[in-house]
Amino acid sequence: MPKITFKDYIEGIKAKYEEEKTKKYSGYLAKPSPASLKNLCDILKKENTSKKDQEIISLFYNKEGFDVDKFKPIGNFFSGKTQSPSHDILDMMALLVNFEPRPLGKFLEVNNQCSKEYTGQESMTLHSPSEKELIKVNTPLSLASIPNNSLPQNAGTKFTLSNKKAIIALLLFCAFISLLTYNLLTSHKECLEWQNNHYVEVDCTTEIKGIANFETKIPYDESLLKIKKIIPTDSTTYFKNGKAILWYCKNENGSIELFNTPGYHPVTNKTLKPITHYMIKKYLENKSN
Repeated sequence: MPKITFKDYIEGIKAKYEEEKTKKYSGYLAKPSPASLKNLCDILKKENTSKKDQEIISLFYNKEGFDVDKFKPIGNFFSGKTQSPSHDILDMMALLVNFEPRPLGKFLEVNNQCSKEYTGQESMTLHSPSEKELIKVNTPLSLASIPNNSLPQNAGTKFTLSNKKAIIALLLFCAFISLLTYNLLTSHKECLEWQNNHYVEVDCTTEIKGIANFETKIPYDESLLKIKKIIPTDSTTYFKNGKAILWYCKNENGSIELFNTPGYHPVTNKTLKPITHYMIKKYLENKSN
């Protein structure tokens, strides 16, 4: 069976939301605005939540400058407005719709362990195929239907069943090597991490008490590889044909950071805004000189 990844976690959460939005908390989930999701979270905090759920809530809320807009990406995902949820909200989404198992670390551990056990059972039942089963293997160049008298002869001896098995095995081996090579060339690591001014691919190995450390590592999203932090200079171009081509985020210390694409700040998760002449004059002109 294929390896279970964070993408299966996201799909499971989405399916669970479709189910839960008509049940007990439908008043909060049917129209998942930031305010309604915040209210639902407050309710869940007061219930008898597990230690893991308390840790999920604590990690989600313990952000500098936290406000209700933190729930906006969750509402956008539940409403179908976005397909790739923000990196630090996966476990909170699972909590809000009561998706199990959670958090992500437990989900991967439980499901991949089941996958290994299932694969082991398969190997026990299929380890010794008969000659007929081998001959019936459906390959693009299957020799099972080719009559013996139409195959090459060697020193007057007809092409035998053993010869057929050997060639079929060779073809299957070549197909396996081709598939393995393709996977190696096209595969990527399952997480991203913001380093200096861009995202890089990393392994999803760091955990905090069994919960994936989303403070530094996020699920792989190819679109995030495009975002770059821009250091402004005297030659920096801010507009093209009258439209902003850079986006900014204001920091707590009163400065702003520039990025080459819209979206969310990689660290604070605040929404990036298109640069304006006012912001350039107020925050950047003196610093770029």
